[in-house]
Amino acid sequence: DWAERGFCARCGTHLFYHLLPANEYVLTLGLFQDQPFKLADEIFIDEKPAYYELRNETRKMTGQEVFDRFASGG
Repeated sequence: DWAERGFCARCGTHLFYHLLPANEYVLTLGLFQDQPFKLADEIFIDEKPAYYELRNETRKMTGQEVFDRFASGG
């Protein structure tokens, strides 16, 4: 196992994704109200539907690049 997910015990909402090798938590953006977050990364870009494109410049990673990054603890 290299990751685990956390869910709300009351409603089942997805709360976080914990990457075990890096001890890094990825939190659901909807947990934070009215914060000025900027989208910086797109992951699994090779599986993105062709009918949309994000407006701002982001770092784009394929699924394999995502797995390679987190398998190395980075």
